Amino acid sequence: MELPDRESVLSFNTFSDFASDSDIPGQLKQREDSWWGRLFIDGFPVHLQYFRGHFGTAPPVGPVTLLLADPINMCDFVESKGKLDNVGEIKNHERTVVVAQRGNCTFGEKALFAEENGAAGIMYLNTEEGNMHPPAPDVRELQLSSMMLNDIEGNYLMSALKHGPITATFVPVACVEEPKNIETSSFCEPIVKEERDVASNQYYGGYMIDKKSGEKFEYAQANYGTPIRQGVDVVPKLPPLNTTTNLLSTGCEPFTNLEDVAAINGETIVVERGGCDFYNKTVNFRNAGAEMIIVGNTDELSIMRMGISPRWKGLDFHLPVLLVNGKARKSLGEGKAVYFERSEKVDLEAWVLINELKDGKVEGTSIEKYKGRFWPASKKYLAKKTREFLVGKSGDLLAFSIAVAKEKGIVYEKVENENDKENGVEEEL
Repeated sequence: MELPDRESVLSFNTFSDFASDSDIPGQLKQREDSWWGRLFIDGFPVHLQYFRGHFGTAPPVGPVTLLLADPINMCDFVESKGKLDNVGEIKNHERTVVVAQRGNCTFGEKALFAEENGAAGIMYLNTEEGNMHPPAPDVRELQLSSMMLNDIEGNYLMSALKHGPITATFVPVACVEEPKNIETSSFCEPIVKEERDVASNQYYGGYMIDKKSGEKFEYAQANYGTPIRQGVDVVPKLPPLNTTTNLLSTGCEPFTNLEDVAAINGETIVVERGGCDFYNKTVNFRNAGAEMIIVGNTDELSIMRMGISPRWKGLDFHLPVLLVNGKARKSLGEGKAVYFERSEKVDLEAWVLINELKDGKVEGTSIEKYKGRFWPASKKYLAKKTREFLVGKSGDLLAFSIAVAKEKGIVYEKVENENDKENGVEEEL
């Protein structure tokens, strides 16, 4: 939706190239002119895409707090103006962006109320299909940011915000005719270097911790679903028995038995991988009312990120989904309480690499970059590179890596690095 210049702060310019990393004024100018971008939210498995409004300023730089409006439409029906019953929460955070559904009063009325009460910005959730640049010619010069999410992403975000405020970062994006000033093959990229780093520094792993024993198991968050609530005790339950096989259900068929639905509803369910794809497994437990899904890998040690394609299909799941290894899965059940801690120490890229090495894949995988100097290569050289990979690794990742090395017939002649000793790598694997 494009308005005349006099009614919009947006220019919709296309740049010939990105401002270089040393051109700070140029970066800031392009950032100010950007009319769309990506929203990275702490703990979310995917980023969202916003459109800027026709009024207000560019999104704040750095982390902000997203606060769900109460009432959700942020309207006073009697006086036809903005309204927030939780307005006091705006001042509880350094920079708050109020999140409100579209409708019932104007964009401008909501924005004016948000700015008068100290908000740094307002983000509208579209209630109609698609996205748009919200207009408000009557408040064009307001000094707060205005953005909008489409209806699907808006509902997805709202389901997570019902648990409380969330930290997020807006990353404006520009599209150029030919990228030369920065290293990229994409024509659309975040403009400011530090904000490009926000995108590359996201992490999706952590630890599932036994509350009683303190034992830690690594987990990988799926690339769909909502954030895993941190530090909150949960007691995972096993799924109901399949009456045909008399084995625990794999979740591959819809739950039609009312007793099964009652057993799943509101619970954290731990289920074994396999029998069907992740999408159908998630659909069936979601439809039965599961609060969270923990998938246990069939491999005793390894983990991986579960995925759904295309991306938009995953936005329909408003519950956390994650994967743990087989050892962790077998430890759950019988009333055992666990909690979760996100950690960048869980190296999911390393898990991808070692799983692909195990499978012997090369073409089209992350291990392809090692072709000719790592895989395929002589066993002696492969041993050397695998040793380098193992340095600094620990726990199940180290154990799984050693097992893969043995499977590939890799034997070390001697320990050359003290770190190897510290991490349990012996002279001969």
